[in-house]
Amino acid sequence: MIRAFGIWSLMVFTALLCLIGCGGSGGGLNAVRFFVTPNWTGSGGIAGQSLEARLVRLDGTTYLGPELINRTGGPTEIAFDGVTPGIYRVELKLYAGSDGLGGIAGVCNIVQNVNSEQRLRPVVGAAATAVTVTPSSSQIQVPRATRYAAAGKTSTNALTFLPLNGLTWSNTGPATISADGCLAPTAAGAGQVRATLGATQGTANFNASNSTPKQTRWTVLVYMNAANDLEQFAENNVDQMERVAGTDNVRFVVQWKESTNAQPGSDFNVTRRMVLEGNNVQGVQSPTVQNLGSGVDMGSAQTLQNFIAWGKANYPADKYCLVFWNHGRGWRRLSAESELRPLGVSYDDETGNAIQTHELSLAVGPGNFDIIAFDASLMQMLEVATELRNKTPYVVGSEESPPGGGYPYDVIFAKFKNTPNATLLDLTKSFCDGLVDLPAYATSKLTQSSIETAKLGPVITSVNNLATAMLAERANLQTIVPAARLAAQGYGSRTYRDLWDLTLKIENSAGCPTTVKTACAQVRVALFDAIAYNRNNNRSPNSFGLAIEFSASGPYTSLLAADYGLLQLAQLTAWDDWLALAP
Repeated sequence: MIRAFGIWSLMVFTALLCLIGCGGSGGGLNAVRFFVTPNWTGSGGIAGQSLEARLVRLDGTTYLGPELINRTGGPTEIAFDGVTPGIYRVELKLYAGSDGLGGIAGVCNIVQNVNSEQRLRPVVGAAATAVTVTPSSSQIQVPRATRYAAAGKTSTNALTFLPLNGLTWSNTGPATISADGCLAPTAAGAGQVRATLGATQGTANFNASNSTPKQTRWTVLVYMNAANDLEQFAENNVDQMERVAGTDNVRFVVQWKESTNAQPGSDFNVTRRMVLEGNNVQGVQSPTVQNLGSGVDMGSAQTLQNFIAWGKANYPADKYCLVFWNHGRGWRRLSAESELRPLGVSYDDETGNAIQTHELSLAVGPGNFDIIAFDASLMQMLEVATELRNKTPYVVGSEESPPGGGYPYDVIFAKFKNTPNATLLDLTKSFCDGLVDLPAYATSKLTQSSIETAKLGPVITSVNNLATAMLAERANLQTIVPAARLAAQGYGSRTYRDLWDLTLKIENSAGCPTTVKTACAQVRVALFDAIAYNRNNNRSPNSFGLAIEFSASGPYTSLLAADYGLLQLAQLTAWDDWLALAP
């Protein structure tokens, strides 16, 4: 329980400022209490009328608070009861007005070993004559990282507040450091961390050592962007992964963001990198390897590329799988009328960005994956698969919008754990069967397919031939095409249509020109080879495994054409030319 209350007997506390990497463990099993008792009588520095406190355990397993008190009226200190002993980042925010209003006036952050009942006494309003950086010394094993904290110190060595902006982080030695103080060593060696505010600078030391990477059969990189309304499902999915993790056959490396700015109910407000440890305990038990802090843009192609490079370098495997965990919109934006850019997958509601479909190849980076899977809506489209055809042998995903709970990871990856040497095709089938056969999803529209990208070439060629044939016969398709668009299996409110079903509807239309009939049949011949495996239920009955954009020319030319032209499919075929004139 966390509560605020009146004055207790005081205990002055000195912090232990050393930790190993981003981890940390307590000095005992018995819970303790931690108090924040502000002294509001300082002068010459940053003043405020209310204070917010939060405790963040550095191993990523505990977040206590935030709790807030006002300068006048009500409780005079904050107490965190039932704190599990361990190393915590204590985060204090000072607000200009009462009740957390008026904007953040200052911050005071320290790393502290909480192993007994302790009290922190920051001075509000006092001038900061120095900057202190904690932990003062760190032993870090590559690829782990340490997030440093900075606070002001008064002339009497009391803690006080620093301005919200103006502090800059830098370092010497073999490491990089982020704008909010997360140090990631790149090699063994020693160095110094510096927090600078004007002419004042605080320092801390670090010593990095190399680890010996362990080769596994599979490394599964999960790009989990939960900085949106899907955060409610994130913990359960990570918990599912833990049930099949921690063996020589399959290892999960997760980059997981949540944001209280985007979703106030989120469990944390940072981006974590985790290597999951196998267990059957309810709830996420694995520690954080790197805490990247706040402000990471998971809607950036560069962020994904950085995660992939880091994951492959530090967690080598014979084979790799990449999972996109987030919302998906197929090739384009959520709402053409309200959005100004083409959005594909990984929506970060804090930054307002997403990875655009034409950026997918760049985002995946220079290397390849054995399987790329989308735990996201509407991504199994020809437009998407074409972007990734040179990055992976198999693309797995859904034409439909699956339930928010997403993949049953323990069911799907049990096959990777138990039969890691199965063919890639057999392993991709576990995504399709695991999702569609899940009893909890029986009332939802379910589709899941595996596309063999080496066989997409004939599909692309046949779609180009179909576009050319329809352009030549456009005058004879004025009623056939709108009717087929209406009748073919569609997805959501968009004009995405199942490509197999669409060509059937066009081909079987009365009066369809022979050249168009032939082209439609050729598309299905190519699809038969490229769709390696497909599952759907009776709520999405005519889903054969791959969708395509099939808009009429009006909305296409006014809203979509510029975006669509960025796609490889548009550059390789006349499909965009057809959409620009389609009845």
